[in-house]
Amino acid sequence: MEKTKKSVILNYMYEASPLYESSKNENTYFKSWRLVYKPSRFKNAHKQIQEVGELIENFLDKVLLKDGNKLYSHIYGCARWVEFLTRKEGGKEER
Repeated sequence: MEKTKKSVILNYMYEASPLYESSKNENTYFKSWRLVYKPSRFKNAHKQIQEVGELIENFLDKVLLKDGNKLYSHIYGCARWVEFLTRKEGGKEER
């Protein structure tokens, strides 16, 4: 999968972080549907690439959907970690 598609998914994670933080600060309900909507649209737009679908499904399962996961409260840290690993992989490829 090309790097731009990976960075789009990473950006979705970064977008969700301030939404969660503002809902926490304002003592309102976190609109978690936003965390599902954009990645799902991205998955549908790239149906022909199986790896994109698998990545989106894995992301949503781990962060939000399965077994009461609520990792979205840590989404910023998760995004930073993914970015670190992505850069690390990129460094290995360039050598």
